[in-house]
Parts: sequence; C-alpha cells; structure tokens
Amino acid sequence: METLPMFDSHAHLDMSEFDADRGSTIERAKAAGVDKILTVGIDTESSLAALALAKQYPGLYAAAGCHPHNSSDFTT
Repeated sequence: METLPMFDSHAHLDMSEFDADRGSTIERAKAAGVDKILTVGIDTESSLAALALAKQYPGLYAAAGCHPHNSSDFTT
C-alpha cells in the first residue's frame, strides 16, 4: 500500500515551549512521515520568528498571521 506524504498545516514551532527541542521535534515529525510543516505566526513577532525558522529548517514553511485578539495591533 502506498503511503501518502503528510503536511502538518498548522503548527506554532516558534513558541518557547519548543526552545529546548525544536530540532528534534521536527525530526520526530519527519520520522513519523510528516514531510512538510507550516508554522503559523499570530502576531508580528511570531510571524517573523516563523519566517526565520522556515529559513533554518528544510521542509518547514511560514505563514504570517494575525490572531483576532491581536487585530488592533495591525495596520494596513
């Protein structure tokens, strides 16, 4: 049976909870068959952190986001 590639479409790997083992967390995901991960920012700071991580780890992608609780902090 063919296995399909998996894409984790919503992660927050920029969070401090991952500081101690971010790399191994990503490696465990890959070992479990997750080929690609989208790490999502919820404000300017976390969006920039997500972008930095995506540049550092192959197969990791970034999305800049704005959580509704932070919407008053954003301007167009």
